[in-house]
Amino acid sequence: NRLVHCLAQTLRISEEDAPAVFDQRSTTLHPDLTLSVDFGGEIQHVDVSQPMESLYKELRRLITYFRTLKADRSYRGLMERMVVSGEMVSRPGFAEVVGRTVGISIHELNPFVGATCSLSSEDVAPLRNTPHRFTIALGLAMSEYTLPGEKPGKEEVTNGYAVAA
Repeated sequence: NRLVHCLAQTLRISEEDAPAVFDQRSTTLHPDLTLSVDFGGEIQHVDVSQPMESLYKELRRLITYFRTLKADRSYRGLMERMVVSGEMVSRPGFAEVVGRTVGISIHELNPFVGATCSLSSEDVAPLRNTPHRFTIALGLAMSEYTLPGEKPGKEEVTNGYAVAA
């Protein structure tokens, strides 16, 4: 949301119109923390350093937290990469720029990889092209579910991945 807000301010467009500009496949994050977007047939560069610095701070905090859970193992390589899913992840450059900055390998988790979808309606076509819209559902599906009063199972880091949705 902060990136879209920054985009709206810079391009002087409404908050309602900015997501459509941001959602274009050509939107790219660059190492100098600018987004290049196609706006009115021209490529515009938008400085997103402030919202990206906030994101880096939060990701570093998450990484530190996960490493403290298994401190004896996490610094030996068990947590050397992070799997992320969400709208920004599908943008070219995101994983490389963020991973380099926070010092961890970032991989995109696309909930549709390996899934077969036989729906052919034109109404669901946009969903196939925007798998990031299933981030919350994917996160809930991957979380451990327990009934009220039950104790959760043993906490485990799987294959060295921390999942952030």
